[in-house]
Amino acid sequence: MSEIIQIINEHLDRYPEMEINDLFKLIYQNEYGGGFVGNAEENLRKIREDYDKITNARRRPKVDLYEDIGNGFLRVNLGALDPAVLPFEKLNEAVVATGQTHRGSRDALREKIREVREHFGEFGFDFEEVTFVLFSSAMEEACYPPIDHSDTYRVLYKPAYRIVKKELLEQ
Repeated sequence: MSEIIQIINEHLDRYPEMEINDLFKLIYQNEYGGGFVGNAEENLRKIREDYDKITNARRRPKVDLYEDIGNGFLRVNLGALDPAVLPFEKLNEAVVATGQTHRGSRDALREKIREVREHFGEFGFDFEEVTFVLFSSAMEEACYPPIDHSDTYRVLYKPAYRIVKKELLEQ
């Protein structure tokens, strides 16, 4: 079983209400990472803001600090973050370094999408294969822009994370 198929299966177990855009977001992030572009100071401010929002919420998500999304990337979940263990500044450095050093490949993304389509019937998604094919075509026509999680995913799972290369956190 390939890495992307394994990652999708793991995420479906953890997030069974994933919709088509959540699947594509996962595949996209597996290839491109978080795609950081911008100002490091502004990014640090946004990390703190998102952390405060998720930790002050009435219902905090039950997540692990790290989620493997394959290709050497991790989602660092702010809802499980302890700033005494992983300070905001260190997380921000890893996010910025990930965005500055990793580019990804459109051909590799297309190959992952093709592979997911080949195995589509094995996943048990709540959407049809034709939805996957149409969504894939629309994404390709739009040159694979980054997309948001579905409303369902946001309500049920309250995603608040940053994407980093695993090797940067191991340092």
